[in-house]
Amino acid sequence: MLRRLLRPLAGRSAPLWRAVRSPALRHRTFADPADTLFYALSLDRPSPFVVCLGANDVGEGDPLLPFLRTRWRGLLVEPVPYVFRRLEQRFGGNGRLLLENAAVAGATGTTVFHFVRESSDLPPGYDHLGSLSRPLLESHAEIVPELDGRIVHAAVPCFTFSDLLARHHIGAFDLLVMDLEGFDAAALRQIDFRRHRPLLITFEHIFMSDDERTASDALLRAAGYTVVMMEQDAAALRADAGGALRRAWPLVGHGS
Repeated sequence: MLRRLLRPLAGRSAPLWRAVRSPALRHRTFADPADTLFYALSLDRPSPFVVCLGANDVGEGDPLLPFLRTRWRGLLVEPVPYVFRRLEQRFGGNGRLLLENAAVAGATGTTVFHFVRESSDLPPGYDHLGSLSRPLLESHAEIVPELDGRIVHAAVPCFTFSDLLARHHIGAFDLLVMDLEGFDAAALRQIDFRRHRPLLITFEHIFMSDDERTASDALLRAAGYTVVMMEQDAAALRADAGGALRRAWPLVGHGS
């Protein structure tokens, strides 16, 4: 009932949410854990800096979109050329956001990235499946008809996490968002938590092995974070975080 009442009056970008300042009400209204956490961060840090790896085009339905339309700053990284063009169309004139057409990988240079060719006859989401792992992309045959004939294997620029930040002169940042289709665990291992300690990290765990999931959890806890697992994604909150983020934390997932 509450959702039906509030949604027409208070979309995710509505000014009302700045006045209400309630992660619990936001969570009850939209039932989106990532949105709840990003909203809480926006209350604690009105102009946070986000690093988003595997950004796609941050289109409608992406939980980051309402916040990037406000005062948020950041770096958005997307390797697939035709998806990156859409990202440029949406944010290319935005002086608060840096855009990078590249992959995050184990070394800086070029790498082969596997993705589905742009098409108008495929179901929504096919353009989110690009990966450094060819077998992982090929495992989505039930989603994409005639997948074998639609895969592109393209050489794209790539950077390690530290080289990517150095390239854009990024020191401290508040939020790290990763959707790397099988590379999230490896990317987490690249982070030097002595230098970079974002308040909040979200990443995709659905394609991790059990060992990778356990190791990622242990890595983050050793770095001073608590971790919650959601359906496909996970989030890590720095232990000293307070305010709205701390209030939002019990509302999402199950923690360790």
